[in-house]
Amino acid sequence: MNIYSNIQVGSVGDSAATSRRDTAAKMTGNSGLQFNQVLKEATSATQQRRSPAGAVTNLEMRNRMLEIARSNPSDASELAFGFAHNSLNMELLDVSDRPNIRYSATGELVSSETSRYFAEIRSAMQKERAGLYQSELEKGTPPSEILEKIFDFNDTMPTRFLEMAGW
Repeated sequence: MNIYSNIQVGSVGDSAATSRRDTAAKMTGNSGLQFNQVLKEATSATQQRRSPAGAVTNLEMRNRMLEIARSNPSDASELAFGFAHNSLNMELLDVSDRPNIRYSATGELVSSETSRYFAEIRSAMQKERAGLYQSELEKGTPPSEILEKIFDFNDTMPTRFLEMAGW
């Protein structure tokens, strides 16, 4: 079977395309309702694609990192330093639908406004988190505890920011 046999191509002003659109609007009673239904279904399908079966959750990853840190002090030091200076630094993007670039976790389109928001939060967060790391280091806090405090700090960031970063 040819999968393209049911596709009808027409120009923007094509009367066949217009009549199909008008018929669909009459069937729903509201052309916006049809769009909302299609958008809801597409969003639902997208979310399913973004959460594959067997994916490791953030909580599972956090717990694994803390187990590693608690079992090996040198690993704990590296992890604490790394997460203090290099976590939540970039937007996690989905470029599979170019030219539409979206945030991987939410499907939200990337715009100058969203990128500006991310950059502002990231800048403020990095300064505070680096200060937290340094003050805990000076107090003599064990590296595994510093790592846990950094995770807790990261979790206090706005949900929208965390989703943009894929946290």
